[in-house]
Amino acid sequence: MLYSGEYRRAERAFTSDLRGAIKIGQTRWIDSICSHAMLGETYYQQGRTEEALYQFDQACSRFLAYPNWMTRVKFQQAPRADAGLRRRGSPWGPSSRQVTYAALPDTFLVSRGRIDNSQQANTGGVVQAAQFW
Repeated sequence: MLYSGEYRRAERAFTSDLRGAIKIGQTRWIDSICSHAMLGETYYQQGRTEEALYQFDQACSRFLAYPNWMTRVKFQQAPRADAGLRRRGSPWGPSSRQVTYAALPDTFLVSRGRIDNSQQANTGGVVQAAQFW
């Protein structure tokens, strides 16, 4: 919808995605990063720059709030190099680092919460038991 110029429909779709995103208390989790970014792009394409900037800031805030989320992923098997896909170069130019693309499963478990919630129970905050999603 976004790339075909149907901005109102894209706006409704990304807003709907945000409503369905995972929340911990009142805070959104990492699954809302792409919806915020795409909603920001939708606003930007419409010339609504202030709203776009807000959405981009929200996407960046989610990313920075969970910097180690990938270390909490439980892979059923270790990620392996994906030799079967042909890749185009990135639009901003070639990387100076060696890049290896991985073959990842469509779904995997991510741990959320804490094993020890005593600090949150004593000082306040969200108490969330450790679990895999």
